[in-house]
Amino acid sequence: MLGSHFFADAGKLQARVMHAAQGAERVTFLFGSALTAPGSRPDELGVPDASTLIEEVVESFQGTAELDSLESALKQSDPSSRYQDAMKFVIDCRGQNALNKLIQSAVLKARVQPASPDQNLEQLELDTKGWYLRAAVDAVGSLLVENPKIFSAPILTSNFDPLLEVMHPTGSHD
Repeated sequence: MLGSHFFADAGKLQARVMHAAQGAERVTFLFGSALTAPGSRPDELGVPDASTLIEEVVESFQGTAELDSLESALKQSDPSSRYQDAMKFVIDCRGQNALNKLIQSAVLKARVQPASPDQNLEQLELDTKGWYLRAAVDAVGSLLVENPKIFSAPILTSNFDPLLEVMHPTGSHD
């Protein structure tokens, strides 16, 4: 069916990856934002999900003349495009720099050690011990390090955070 996506369950995915490994096939992963988003604990660090970022956009427009327009746009927006519409609204009303700051702020919520205002973003990215990495990110890192011939293909992500990149070559960020 055109336009429909069907995904195998976890057991079939595991079997497929094991079959690929036994046949010396390379495997490419595509990870989405759930990999680095906060878990179910309210105090868990991580990069906020799309719904939370939409809420932050709405909050940033509280008390402004643009709020009604934003709320109207989000009400008319299809649920699958609300995030993109909210980010476009930020760009349209405040510019690309405002969106960049929103994204930077979101990514920095995954920091164990808060960033100082004068800290260089590239230095932060290289500070592997300063990031909170969920168990899933650690597991992916270990999988990649333990099986470099199978998982040497590019690791694709829709994320704007550096958390997969900060994995230490040993599969850990410690």
